Amino acid sequence: MEQLIDLIRLEEFDSAGVLYPTAVIQRAVNEFEKRIALTDGILGECSIPTGAQFDNSPDTRYLSVDMGRVSHIVRHVWIEHKQLKCKIKLLGQYAQMCELMPIAFDGIARASGIVEGSPGELVCTDYSLITVDLSMNELK
Repeated sequence: MEQLIDLIRLEEFDSAGVLYPTAVIQRAVNEFEKRIALTDGILGECSIPTGAQFDNSPDTRYLSVDMGRVSHIVRHVWIEHKQLKCKIKLLGQYAQMCELMPIAFDGIARASGIVEGSPGELVCTDYSLITVDLSMNELK
């Protein structure tokens, strides 16, 4: 079962006060699409990696996918109307749940990068998309 997922908004400040310029994210999208073409898709998890540390040097649990928690394959990422979007294919129990119940998923872009500036004026200057993770949302 395939789903379209919205990720980050571009050219406006997010809830953490970071602005993501389209040009920076487009470079990351191009690199990610090259990886997809080589592998026929990128695996993702439902929820963020367990025990991952979010600091200037993420640990290996953040940089790799836990095969026991794989929920989907990312098939395509693109920018549309200042929104980073992706198409995923749900796997196993996640696909079955969607067939049985009206479940929706939110997308979480797992990425690393550089944010520069002062609070209120933070701008992402480098961005590398690792994968897209999901979180279950309220029922549709």
